[in-house]
Amino acid sequence: MTGSVASVCGPLLAGALLGTAPGWLGWRAIFLAEAALALIVMGLAAKRLAADHAAVRGTSRPAETASVAAIILCLVAPLSLGPAFGWPVPVLLLLAAALPCAAIFVGLTACAGTAALVPPALLHAPSFRWTLAFLLLAVSPPPGFFVVLSLALQSGLDLSPLHTGLVTAGLPAGVVAGSWAAGRLAAAPLARVAIGTLLLCASFALIQAMLPGLSPVRLWPLRVGMLVAGAAMGLTVTSVMQLGMSELRKRLAGAGAGAIQTMQQVSMAASIALSLAGYGQALEARPGLEAACVMMWLQIGGTGTAALLALALLCRRILTDRKAEAC
Repeated sequence: MTGSVASVCGPLLAGALLGTAPGWLGWRAIFLAEAALALIVMGLAAKRLAADHAAVRGTSRPAETASVAAIILCLVAPLSLGPAFGWPVPVLLLLAAALPCAAIFVGLTACAGTAALVPPALLHAPSFRWTLAFLLLAVSPPPGFFVVLSLALQSGLDLSPLHTGLVTAGLPAGVVAGSWAAGRLAAAPLARVAIGTLLLCASFALIQAMLPGLSPVRLWPLRVGMLVAGAAMGLTVTSVMQLGMSELRKRLAGAGAGAIQTMQQVSMAASIALSLAGYGQALEARPGLEAACVMMWLQIGGTGTAALLALALLCRRILTDRKAEAC
């Protein structure tokens, strides 16, 4: 819920910052502000949080962290650089380097056993494995759509950064409402994941249909669509998290939550990189809003696949329960 509230303020503060920053600074003002906030948070964490004594005893924890960081770099950076520079050999080599980095991480994890950064026992829970799939398919697409839509509104409709933030604020506001509603639905996490992904896919399809007809004086359909998509996203994200934690033992809860959050952030970064790459390619043949419509097939395809997967798992669980009752 805290993250959802922060995401509501983010677009508005970013738009206000861009409006007041010097012209030569441009978008770099946001990155500088984020870097300063990150340093403040790191300093407060080092001062306030208790030391992880398990990590102090384990010698492989720094190496595991470094290998994970290397994997993320080797996967995400090529997705951003490759389409922009025509996939040169160095970018392909960087992408291929993810495999040896992953092998190193697997080896370190096996040596660390239960003290590993990501304990292998996490993958023994089926719900946790499916959660990783839902994170990749359903949770990661919306941020890429959010970034591209912000660019399309500014380039296609000549909206200011602050006006764009006001128009798109419905998405994070809806996330707050969806997260609140998720805990109050009398349904199992998997059923809520199915409902959320279906609503998310449908809302993306509706937004895609309305984008070509938008104008600076007719933005209310997009505001409504963003609010609905945000509510579906809040329901989906909260339910996916609950699904991933539902079968984990208490001693694995911390590691499981950390692994889910890391996977979510990596998937979101990859989604933004892929969406920007697709948007850039589409801009070569279409204007801004039409290019955003083409890019949205990535989001519709991902959330639609997640919805079909959730429905298939839900049907299988229902059939299994009925067979157990019959016996």
